Amino acid sequence: HEVQSRMASENSDATKDGGIELCHYWKLPTDGDIDAKELEHNCRDIAVAFLLVDVSDENNIRYAQEIGKFVSTQRYAVSVAILSGIDHVQIADAATQLFSDIDAAIDLNKCMVTGGFASPYMAYNIVRGINSLLVKPGLIGLDATDLTEQLQKAGLLYVGFGNIVTNHDNEAMAIATRDALSQIKCANAKRIVLCLEGKPCTVSLIDICYSVEIVEKAMPDASILFGATESESTGDMVRVLIVASVL
Repeated sequence: HEVQSRMASENSDATKDGGIELCHYWKLPTDGDIDAKELEHNCRDIAVAFLLVDVSDENNIRYAQEIGKFVSTQRYAVSVAILSGIDHVQIADAATQLFSDIDAAIDLNKCMVTGGFASPYMAYNIVRGINSLLVKPGLIGLDATDLTEQLQKAGLLYVGFGNIVTNHDNEAMAIATRDALSQIKCANAKRIVLCLEGKPCTVSLIDICYSVEIVEKAMPDASILFGATESESTGDMVRVLIVASVL
């Protein structure tokens, strides 16, 4: 519900600018059998499917696995499980079991984000960052095919993000990019998605190219897919999301 409330302003922003809903969110009950018709109804016209799961409850894990099987039968570009909970072992087990049915999984416990952000805030940043590249007006946009090629069967993902108030600082995007990079604890990334966001006056092609160069130098062996969007909802902040896979 916290992710949903945070996405409300993003949806308003996206609908105003592009006429497309950024994110459709619904909570599935875990106290009964899966309603296939409900899933079919809610999963129409989806480009990227995110499955947010609290693994502290064994029933949630079982239910997530059933949803994963359903997702694997659909023609989504990418499916990502975002897993949270107290038990690292349970998260690892759930991710392993889901890998046969989804493209990638993110363990929020291993998101080394500066500032001590809670799991819902981190999940929101991931959902918003990826979806914005598909929906909001782009300086350098991506489509579902791009994401499919980069994240399909990507396994466990490493994530970092930097949200920096610009104060009209020309280095703001570079600072946010370095902050996001510092949180990714894998030196052998093979595939990277770099998502950049900001108001029109805070994002330029020079900023974009410099951020890509920073990531390239840090991870020279990785294939980098990048996009940048203009978003009024960012206010005086630039946002950088880096998603990396070692597969």
